[in-house]
Amino acid sequence: MAELQRTTKIFKVDTELQAMQLIKDFQDLQQEQGYKVGKGDYTYKTKKQKGEIIDDWYIVTIQLNYI
Repeated sequence: MAELQRTTKIFKVDTELQAMQLIKDFQDLQQEQGYKVGKGDYTYKTKKQKGEIIDDWYIVTIQLNYI
């Protein structure tokens, strides 16, 4: 029988504050949800058109290790 050991969740959010809050939310729920946050980080991304930034966002990556 196969048992899930690890998942990686990737989210797109608008601000750095939302990115940090999302990681904190997963860390706060880890005991009651049965996982440990193995990795939680975020990266700033932009979309440029003709050298100008037309959109920006953050990509949040959270690795969950199941107990």
